[in-house]
Amino acid sequence: AAVQAESKVSNEVRDLKKELRKETTECMAAKAELEDAAAMVAEFQSQLEATAQSETAELRELKRELKKEAFDCSAAKARLEETEAHLADLEAQLEAAVQAESQVSSELRDLKKELKKETTECMASKAQLDETETRVADLEALLETSVQSESSEMRELKKELRKEAS
Repeated sequence: AAVQAESKVSNEVRDLKKELRKETTECMAAKAELEDAAAMVAEFQSQLEATAQSETAELRELKRELKKEAFDCSAAKARLEETEAHLADLEAQLEAAVQAESQVSSELRDLKKELKKETTECMASKAQLDETETRVADLEALLETSVQSESSEMRELKKELRKEAS
């Protein structure tokens, strides 16, 4: 009975050793897988940290660019406001110029009417002057004729007076 018990224990020990070797092999395989997984996690964590640093640097750069663009935008807005004020000023000047041009145009129309009227009066005066000059020329010719005639008569009278005097 003791031999059988010892044989049975020996078989159980052998089975336990096999199971222990099997579980040790599985454990070693699991340990290797766990180490591989830990290496992968470490590599992933390293890549993640590198990516985080890179993205943090990129984020800082983007913030700087954003501040610069905000400043540029603010300056552009100020220039736009100045330009709009200048444009409003120019529009007011243009409106004043249009009104002045309208007034000048109206005055020019009035002056043209007055010039036309004065030109008509001048033409009438010129016609009257031409007529007067013609009458003066006629009178001068008549006077010349009359003077010559009277001069001739005076000579005749002088001759007669001399004759009578002698």
